[in-house]
Amino acid sequence: SPAAYAAALRVLRIHHKPEVVSGIIDRLGKENVSSRRRDLLSALCRLHFREQEWKGNGWGLAPDTTGPYFLPESWEETARIAGVLKREVLAAKGDEAAFLIDELNRHQIHIEEAVASILKLAIEDPRHIPAAVDMLARGSSVPEQGIPILIRAASDVKATDEVRADAVVALARTTSAEGCIASLGVFADFETKPRAERLRSRPFKRAKEAFFTSKSLPSQVGLLISTATKSDERISPWADAALLKIIGSSPEIRSHIDESWKSPAGRVRILTGIAVGMDRGSKDRVLTALSDSDKKVVAAAK
Repeated sequence: SPAAYAAALRVLRIHHKPEVVSGIIDRLGKENVSSRRRDLLSALCRLHFREQEWKGNGWGLAPDTTGPYFLPESWEETARIAGVLKREVLAAKGDEAAFLIDELNRHQIHIEEAVASILKLAIEDPRHIPAAVDMLARGSSVPEQGIPILIRAASDVKATDEVRADAVVALARTTSAEGCIASLGVFADFETKPRAERLRSRPFKRAKEAFFTSKSLPSQVGLLISTATKSDERISPWADAALLKIIGSSPEIRSHIDESWKSPAGRVRILTGIAVGMDRGSKDRVLTALSDSDKKVVAAAK
């Protein structure tokens, strides 16, 4: 019966044994019913990783609850399962491809061959954009055809925080100027949320870390300076925050910061950038601003 079949798979997918994997793969090769093939593929995705042995360490203050495993690790059958999933991704079309890619994302499995499939689906149907963004955020690189999809996702104010944050994470691996501006817009929108929500938002933290530590950020210095000096109170402080993160020994950035500091409006903007970027290296500027003659500067420093 369908109920017994589903129950059997629920049991099998938590038994990491070679004979279980062999049985599911064999059954998958013979199954023609779409719903049952989906169940078998889902079971294989679940078996792809297993939980690491617990060493007695704590989970930290904010453990990752993405699942299905807290600390996934490969095991002896991972390579074989990955090979089957790769084959299925390349053969799948339409809704079947979308389902399998969703399962790969849900189980935190990244298969490069799946990227081209999901990008094609996302271009044809925007409903698949979240899945494409999820997969690109898990990868190590972003193909050129994926950049417009990521920019669209980052700029979509109706998208979930998860999707927009993942778009920023993936865009941080590119040198796209438009992607950089879109990422600043995501941060500006996040900043409008209640402080408590921002502080506990994992997507927000993940996006900021990826953006501010991006190896491509130094290539955007000119763009960031230009953006910071524009009269856009939403994203200008975030541009300054990014510049402060990579100031290092850059004469261009130091000149920009020093020149901005000469005017009250510039000091307010820099101080706001220090605040949103939580830049501890600028504490001397903040302390100096506390005794500024301009009330707005003092307020920004507090």
